[in-house]
Amino acid sequence: FLLVCNYYHVNAQIYVSCTHRDYYTYSESDEDFKYDSGYDENSMFEINMEQTMFKHTTPTITSAYYVSSSHYDENDDILYLEVVSDVGNNYLYMFDGKNNLVRILYKVDNTTNMIFTIKKIWSKE
Repeated sequence: FLLVCNYYHVNAQIYVSCTHRDYYTYSESDEDFKYDSGYDENSMFEINMEQTMFKHTTPTITSAYYVSSSHYDENDDILYLEVVSDVGNNYLYMFDGKNNLVRILYKVDNTTNMIFTIKKIWSKE
């Protein structure tokens, strides 16, 4: 697996392909996320060269996200992106190179965590 850090510092478009998605909902009583559901799904994240926006394509929809802030944690190999979607929703995306995951936090009635399993990361200049 190629670490996210290898791509975060390059001046190139970054591609992240994924093979699975899981949903977790935050339990107030347990103060932890509980598994809801999951399924196999091929999808692709494409982060632009300037890392100011990206799109996520699934079999049924393509959505755009605009990066409002970013931070790279070198110790944990996680790229944090605070984003706003093309329909105005706010998310925190975490591209986790150590665990081969893309974690997404957002609000829909309850705090929900969506996790994608990364298949491969590559770049194209």
